[in-house]
Amino acid sequence: MDATQVINAANTEDRKAAAQQLAGSVELANFESCGVLKTLDELLGGSPVAKEGGALLYTALTSKFKASAAPFLYPKFIKVIELSGGKSQELRDASEEAAKKFAKQLPANTVPLVFDDVLALAEKSTKWQVKCLAMVVLGLFVANAPDQISDRMVKIVPVISALMWDSKNKVKKQATKSLKKLCSAIDNKDVEPFIPSLISAISKPEEVEECVHALAATTFVQTVTASALSVTVPLLDRGFRERKVATIRKCGVITENMAKLVEDPADVAPFMPVLEPHLARAKEEVADPECRTRCAAAHQELVNIGNRAEKTALEPLNKEEAKKDIIAILAKAGKANASGMVVDYMVEVASHITKNPEADEEDWKEDFVPAITAITGKKGEDAEAVAVELKNKLAIDASAQETMEDDDDDAERLCDCRFSLAYGSRILLNNARLNLKRGMRYGIVAAKSAGKTTLLRSIANGQLEGFPVDTLKTVFVEHDIQASQARMNVIEFTLDTVGEEGVTEDDVKTILTDIGFTEAMQTGPITSLSGGWKMKLALARAMLRKADILLLDEPTNHLDVVNVQWVVDYLTGDVCKNVTSLIVSHDTKFLDNVATHIIHFDALKLNNYVGNLSKFVERFPHAKAYYDLSQSSLEFKFPTPGPLDGVKSKGRAILSMTDVEFAYPGQEKPQLKNINIRVSMASRIACVGANGAGKSTMIKLLTGELKPGKGTVYKHPNCNFAYVAQHAFHHIEQHLSKTPTEYIMWRYSGGEDKETLAKSTVKITDEEMKKMKTPFLVQWEDEEGKKQKEKRVVERILTRRKQGKIYEYEVKFEKKAQDQNMWFPRQELEDLGFKKLLEEVDRRKAAQESAFARVLSKANVEKHFENVGLDRELASHNRISALSGGQKVKVVLAACTWSQPHLIILDEPTNYLDREALGALAKAIKNFEGGVCLITHNQEFADATTRETWVVANHTCDIKGDADWTAYAAEAIELDLSYKEDRVDALGNKIEVKKTPASVKPKDKKKMIKELKKRLKADPEARLTEFEEQCCNEWGIFEML
Repeated sequence: MDATQVINAANTEDRKAAAQQLAGSVELANFESCGVLKTLDELLGGSPVAKEGGALLYTALTSKFKASAAPFLYPKFIKVIELSGGKSQELRDASEEAAKKFAKQLPANTVPLVFDDVLALAEKSTKWQVKCLAMVVLGLFVANAPDQISDRMVKIVPVISALMWDSKNKVKKQATKSLKKLCSAIDNKDVEPFIPSLISAISKPEEVEECVHALAATTFVQTVTASALSVTVPLLDRGFRERKVATIRKCGVITENMAKLVEDPADVAPFMPVLEPHLARAKEEVADPECRTRCAAAHQELVNIGNRAEKTALEPLNKEEAKKDIIAILAKAGKANASGMVVDYMVEVASHITKNPEADEEDWKEDFVPAITAITGKKGEDAEAVAVELKNKLAIDASAQETMEDDDDDAERLCDCRFSLAYGSRILLNNARLNLKRGMRYGIVAAKSAGKTTLLRSIANGQLEGFPVDTLKTVFVEHDIQASQARMNVIEFTLDTVGEEGVTEDDVKTILTDIGFTEAMQTGPITSLSGGWKMKLALARAMLRKADILLLDEPTNHLDVVNVQWVVDYLTGDVCKNVTSLIVSHDTKFLDNVATHIIHFDALKLNNYVGNLSKFVERFPHAKAYYDLSQSSLEFKFPTPGPLDGVKSKGRAILSMTDVEFAYPGQEKPQLKNINIRVSMASRIACVGANGAGKSTMIKLLTGELKPGKGTVYKHPNCNFAYVAQHAFHHIEQHLSKTPTEYIMWRYSGGEDKETLAKSTVKITDEEMKKMKTPFLVQWEDEEGKKQKEKRVVERILTRRKQGKIYEYEVKFEKKAQDQNMWFPRQELEDLGFKKLLEEVDRRKAAQESAFARVLSKANVEKHFENVGLDRELASHNRISALSGGQKVKVVLAACTWSQPHLIILDEPTNYLDREALGALAKAIKNFEGGVCLITHNQEFADATTRETWVVANHTCDIKGDADWTAYAAEAIELDLSYKEDRVDALGNKIEVKKTPASVKPKDKKKMIKELKKRLKADPEARLTEFEEQCCNEWGIFEML
């Protein structure tokens, strides 16, 4: 084709006519071969008149072939825009018309092919006309390609924002106009109303503060994408640079609120270099603590999402392989050996459309039909069928980002569904796949608060999209006893819960007998069952309901090693061979023994791996925190205990029991006998034994929750201990409507711990009150030095002081003036029956000292919660009732340790905490300055935290120097646990009872007291045997010195 007629035309109108005539001679089938593209190149590279003709020919070709011209004309698009910087007005007009015409015809996924170059012209061109036309073209792309422009707002906003400050007024005006149009591509209803204000604030810094405040008051509920972030980040960038603390805080609030609703972590990555340094600096340097807190929360939210960004990106399309596939599909459509510009164009478009996993068939048709028509001549449905075939071959399935291993057996597939899962405003899973087979056991592992329990509950409640609830019987295994069922026996309870399934009483008796329930247990009250038997019953009820899938959330909680092994045998045995199990458990040994597959929460997906937890960790060493407590990245910290009067060594006993015996009311034989134990601030103790052996009972005796029938319990007057019970939630069950912060401030208001005041051992009985109101003889010297005697009645005990090594207490008498108060030694008042009043004074003194060291303020309480892994947002802005089980345990732990205890006692601490929290707890115990006593069945946790073991069995407690108790606990089930006066060893030899202070005869006691006092006077740090130290504590020798 000859360009001469276009170049030699007399004027613009003639050139336009010549260009149209030239375009009219071109057919789509021979577009590439007819020579028109060569002619176009000659014109665009020629003289100013030739360039004008080239622009007119570009317009004519676009008008004739519309979107089908895109494969041939898009490579020359940038050159056409650059012509707008020419010297003649005719050339600039022709260039502008050609660029606008072509921009309006471009298919959506062709836009990315030219986008970067157009944006570069807007940013870097030295000619203002080119800058303006490039911005106009970007605005025109919004009509056909809103999603593509929305995805690229991250790049657009910084460039156009900078042009709003250009020295050329026309550039500034066009930048503002174009940015408004480009922002219309942002599909976020929360941000939409603020776009005019956001754009205005970019050009008018004085509006930044007001705009920040308005945006901070917005409640974000819609998913936040990169486009929404792109238009707000410039504002936040400026807001963080403001001097006003209030503005900085608001920027932190906006960042945190938007970050919580980010669905795709990759959207955050481009903004990390902008926002992260601002937040990192603000959380450390801003003077206002509240502002620092909010910025720290926003910073953590941003970092967490940024760390996951790389995992979520789809793998790019392999262009070489895609080209081969496209050529093969075109050959099937009748175009053999296809090549050239159209094929290359289709490869480039495919590389962009495959990045969008949500692109459907209509999107593929829109983008590919014009090119298919150009190369094959097919139109309408024929061309659309080729486009669909391309999609089926080239589209990247989102499931490719998930690992879904299959052991290739013949097991029946129970479920294969996709769903999304959220908790409140937080997205837990997004388009995740759950693939389950019959008879398999799936262990679910994830980081804290990932949504493990929420997933199980959603399945149980039939809330999971696509899950076959109509064909599968799914049972959540739990030992839930309603108030109305508390008086039932085991058989009645079982029938009440599964009777609607057509189960008979004979069915119940048969299965209960099969799993070891005796006739007495079957007819006994349901509330009398231990945790182990309740779990057995829960599994039996599930099997009576003929469950296809068992959902087990921490099934080993409250179980000793023997019962844990029973659950393992049950799940892996013949009874459950056709039952699928989904298991959440912190007990790694249990998961190793039962799991056939591991389902791993990762980047909002569920990855499925064949093998148990050990094999999973071998493949993914970064997951070792699920297996090794020491690998936890979470940090807990317990408060440092205050000093104790007279305790100069951490090895000195601060709590002890000597010859203690205890029986519950109505029990013929004691539950515990001959208990002799001691606890110091250096203690790291694991208290172990079979279910029902008496571990918790012994600890309650030690802490004062129960009163011993015989023997002595010693507690240092100033000793403060924290006790978290096995069923931890009972500490807070009356305060669920409070926030955690409100709960601690209520509990410790007034100085004393209100939980302690509720214990039975603190309340004074009628008998004790009668004894305390009995007059007793007191002696004193009057002003003349004469000894006076009188019987008086104690009104109250006021305070305490230390005289030498003896504690004395000030006593106020009934009907006597204050100046007649008298001081008495502790032992004397204890002998008169005033022990509980003395302990009340001790608690009051300890509370005063604690309050002096730590003020009960909201800020201090929030900081204390952070030290046990509960952030300020949860601590102060969420009710306890809305927290998860693990978070509630943290509330209990924080509340019990607020008073800076010298000893922490944890009864089954592993029951509700996930792996990360357990690891953090283990490290906190290791670093704690006081003593620790654990009641636990978790050997891994005990081995990691303790050095001494109390084994409770045979109604007594044996002390071991190591934690080798698993075998012992297993054997205990076989022992005759009936009470015996005389204990014998395995060979029949009588075991001598350990010598205790109570066993010392009165004559020997007097002699020992004299000798011990003499030794301690000569050397207060003299080394004493354990027996001698017990005697000193029991007989008050330390107080006498």
